[in-house]
Amino acid sequence: MFFDHADVGRYERAAMIREIKKRWARKQFDERAADKKQVNVMLSKAVIAQLDALAETHRVKRSQIIENLVRMEADAGLYLADV
Repeated sequence: MFFDHADVGRYERAAMIREIKKRWARKQFDERAADKKQVNVMLSKAVIAQLDALAETHRVKRSQIIENLVRMEADAGLYLADV
């Protein structure tokens, strides 16, 4: 392979391998999350505690709780109609 014939030191080789692994992991992540986008929101500490409690109760991640709640409200329109 490349490293068999390349004149690179041990540390350079390690840095190259680390960079290749990092890029590969990023590529894999991007492919898995192709239909998603990160969103940052400010929430009160009380709401974060409630979100964590819901996530723990249902054994899912915070993002899954938020996605489900938004989808349910979009479908049913029960709670935000008065706002």
